[in-house]
Amino acid sequence: MGRPHHRRRSRPQENDWETLRGLRETGKSILIVANKVDKIRKTKTAARLRELQVLFGHHKVIPYSSEKEIGRRELAAEILGEP
Repeated sequence: MGRPHHRRRSRPQENDWETLRGLRETGKSILIVANKVDKIRKTKTAARLRELQVLFGHHKVIPYSSEKEIGRRELAAEILGEP
């Protein structure tokens, strides 16, 4: 038996866009959390985050990794409304 195949989702899927459309209809602020950012090669991280920002327009994108504790403070500050 070989290694298990793990599907990497590097692009938003149709159900992601459906969810975003539904959230936009609420009129509330939307925060995009780019989870597992530590799994992206460091040389490609900045470009990937720029791409996500373009895809999601004016919604804020926060890079996040619970494993590496990336973005934890920024995410908490956004959720709690702290500067």
